[in-house]
Amino acid sequence: MMHAGEILRMAYFEKHFWWYKCLHSRVRDVLVQNEIKSQAKILDLACGSGGLMLYLKNQGYTNLQGVDISVTAVNLCNDKKLQVIMGDMTHFHEYFLEDTFDVIICNDALYFLSEGEKRQLFKAISNKLNPGGLCIMNAPALKLFKGKHDESVGIYHRTNKRELNQLTHDTPLYKQWDCHWPFLLSPLILTSRLKQKISQNLFKNTEVTSDLYPLPSWLNACFYAITQFERKLPFQTNFGSSLFTIWKKI
Repeated sequence: MMHAGEILRMAYFEKHFWWYKCLHSRVRDVLVQNEIKSQAKILDLACGSGGLMLYLKNQGYTNLQGVDISVTAVNLCNDKKLQVIMGDMTHFHEYFLEDTFDVIICNDALYFLSEGEKRQLFKAISNKLNPGGLCIMNAPALKLFKGKHDESVGIYHRTNKRELNQLTHDTPLYKQWDCHWPFLLSPLILTSRLKQKISQNLFKNTEVTSDLYPLPSWLNACFYAITQFERKLPFQTNFGSSLFTIWKKI
């Protein structure tokens, strides 16, 4: 589980930080492209402080629910008038015994789970999705990008396409699309992570913090513009610190 301090930090940055803005717009575009109606039932697993839910609510989606294990996260969601249950996402199906969903989202939480828990989660997601429903997931990817950010937010494992394909192999989830991102900024991110590793090795008492820190507004806007531009590239990006994947239930 993420520390309360990191959840509060995330809550502060979610509205304006380039990475969150890009991730949220990616999710919205998937909903639009798949013609998900505004009243569709959408569940956000490990919803954190509710930034994505609030964003989708402001985009006109009216039937949003969330689950998170952190009391700090749930309290922040309650302050935003969001409908969120406190609980373990691997048991979410037990909280919604009579419900099924059109979309289930799980962003940057898979790394908290063991191999068995991951399989349990995907099985529950496939069971709780309506036919034709979507599973949208973002996850930290590629061990090369491991840094102090991982330690700060509790990233124990970075995934890859092969692993996710294996986890969904015995489910009725058909992979619609996936990509690594941010692709164009990956050299900069990789350089930053390598510097972190060198610093930690040389200075054992180096403070462990996440990559969430204030940027000049012009730089934040520039990073956001670059990540948006790369989505228009005429090829699938296969390198980057995150893996964004969409499955459809058949």
